[in-house]
Amino acid sequence: MYCLRAEQIAAAAYSHDPKARIDADGMNTALVLAAMKLGDDERFEIIEEAMRRLVPSLERVRIRSEAIPGNLSGIEMTYHGSKIYFDFHGAKEVPADGASHGALILLSLLTVLYGPARPDLILIDDLEQALHPRAQRELVQLLKDLIARPEFGDLQIVATTHSPYALDLLDPSEVYAFALRDDGTVASKRLSEHPDAQKMKGSLTAGQLWSLDEERTWVLQ
Repeated sequence: MYCLRAEQIAAAAYSHDPKARIDADGMNTALVLAAMKLGDDERFEIIEEAMRRLVPSLERVRIRSEAIPGNLSGIEMTYHGSKIYFDFHGAKEVPADGASHGALILLSLLTVLYGPARPDLILIDDLEQALHPRAQRELVQLLKDLIARPEFGDLQIVATTHSPYALDLLDPSEVYAFALRDDGTVASKRLSEHPDAQKMKGSLTAGQLWSLDEERTWVLQ
């Protein structure tokens, strides 16, 4: 389960483990990308192209060596780690700390999906976090395209969102709405069970259908 934090993704990273993985908060994204750039450049290029699609101002993703101060048994040390940099239109070599939270979260998520230790089930909280509505739609389409590929046939992605834009490219049967009962338990129905789902089929997107009514007015019926 990932709850990605931009500041952790942006941080320079070092590890004694040559097979370091991305932590739940996004730490070590730079390390995994650096290893991929050296050993599996084709996958790195796939991630870079997906980033350009989602962040149109982006030109390149770069990984640079970064000195990281540390301490070993009370002795001050300097480790050589990795840090992410971006080339944007009109702005080259921008350190990850200067990029948007959305761009960093997207990069870490794509690295998980294309990385060497991809899980079969990925849980994402607040899919739309820090993303422009257009980027939300692009991200959902990207995830759909990934799942449709043969090599991702065993991958399942479950995400929460409060954004109608993130739902627009999904079928109502793929969306679950939740409502809290008075006793504290939670009820759930597919969006395709909305009372107007059949009547509005073909005329409203899933996001528009979801926006019609508060969940309590129909999920608890």
